[in-house]
Amino acid sequence: MAKRKHMPNNKHKGLFIYCHVCKKHFSWTRKMILRNTKKVKEEPTCGETGKNYSTCKNFEKHRYKSRLHVPGSDGRKASRTHDATNYADAVIQAIDFEKEFKAELQGLGQPIEIRNRQYLFDIQLRYIDFLENIDVPEHQKNTLSDQRKNEIVNCLKIFNEALAKHSINKKLLVINRIGDMHVGLFHDYLLIDKNYRGNTYNGKMSVLKKFVSWAIDRFDIDMKNPFEKVRMIPVMVKRDTITKEEFKNLLKIIKPENGIEIRGKYKRNRYKLYLKDALELALHTGGRREEVI
Repeated sequence: MAKRKHMPNNKHKGLFIYCHVCKKHFSWTRKMILRNTKKVKEEPTCGETGKNYSTCKNFEKHRYKSRLHVPGSDGRKASRTHDATNYADAVIQAIDFEKEFKAELQGLGQPIEIRNRQYLFDIQLRYIDFLENIDVPEHQKNTLSDQRKNEIVNCLKIFNEALAKHSINKKLLVINRIGDMHVGLFHDYLLIDKNYRGNTYNGKMSVLKKFVSWAIDRFDIDMKNPFEKVRMIPVMVKRDTITKEEFKNLLKIIKPENGIEIRGKYKRNRYKLYLKDALELALHTGGRREEVI
């Protein structure tokens, strides 16, 4: 269970708590101030409700985040979202980011470009928030089940495992540098290390293809989706027939109370009065679905 994140007054430089709901950076979460000769507790306020930080109901959407000034620029920042759940771990990750950032500056010689870099792990965190419908317009919100969302998150983790096997850091990999080589590593990891079959392989590749397409569209990234080139593994589908008695038993259970479908917070009854007749018509005529309809 997620715990509320805290930030001391003498925090590590460049480290903040960022709320993905109200889009506000918190440099502190509580301090004592002198008011009318008395010391009282003061908190920052939510950027959406204006209420105290400690009353925020979206604390599970808070993330520790580092922001560093890009030398030679007019206030531009390089940032990274951390997966740490407590302040001590966040400081360690912030220091690591600072070291990587300085090393990259020395290697590039053009630090001004870093601000526009989208790192894989940061994008993955944003994608998970998207799946949870955080800061998503009403017309774009999805109705994915918790099980499906967990499957997608697990697939992203497996991709990261494939990269880590070859010493590729998910936090340093700029997403527009993902190419055929990385897809090939994922391909081998699924088939050789994980020993996945065709259906599972195809499903994992589809998730990554959709994720990268979302990232390209969401952040206007100048790249082609390398997962578009993946050739799905042909899967043989065994079609078994049923007996006359089994078909009759099927018709018996087609009832209004058995037609309820629950997907997330949405509930719908799929039962229709014509279903039994339609099935029998399909059976006797051999017609396709659109013909039967």
